[in-house]
Amino acid sequence: MGFNLIRFDYRVLAGQSKFKFHALPTLDILADIERRLGHRLSLNHLAAHTLGAKKSADGLLALKWWKQGKIDRIVEYCRQDVAITKDLYLHGLKNGFLFYQNKSGRKVKIPVNWKESTAGAGIGNNRKMN
Repeated sequence: MGFNLIRFDYRVLAGQSKFKFHALPTLDILADIERRLGHRLSLNHLAAHTLGAKKSADGLLALKWWKQGKIDRIVEYCRQDVAITKDLYLHGLKNGFLFYQNKSGRKVKIPVNWKESTAGAGIGNNRKMN
C-alpha cells in the first residue's frame, strides 16, 4: 500500500533491482482515486481535506535538499509522507471514503473499498510504523 507506488516508487526501484515489483499485490491510493474520479489528486490535497493534515514539503524541495546534501531533511520529509499515507489509508479502510475539494469548492466524499484489497496482507493492523 502506498501513494503513487506504481508510477514512481516501482519505477525508481526497478532501476536498482531485477525484482518484479509490479508483480506484487499493490494498493496504490493515487491509482485508485484516479480510477474513481477520472483524474489525479495530490497526497497533500487528500490529506488536507480528509485528515486536516498538510505535507511539510514536496518532491521538488526534496530534490533541492538532495543537491544541497541535506539528507536529514529528506528523511524527515519521507517519514512524514509515509505517516500521512498510512493515516489516509487507515481512514479509508475504516470509513470507506476519503474527502476532496471539487472544482466548485465543495468538499466531496470519494467512496473507497480497500477491505478486499488488503485482506490477509497484514495491512491495516495495529503494528506501529517507524
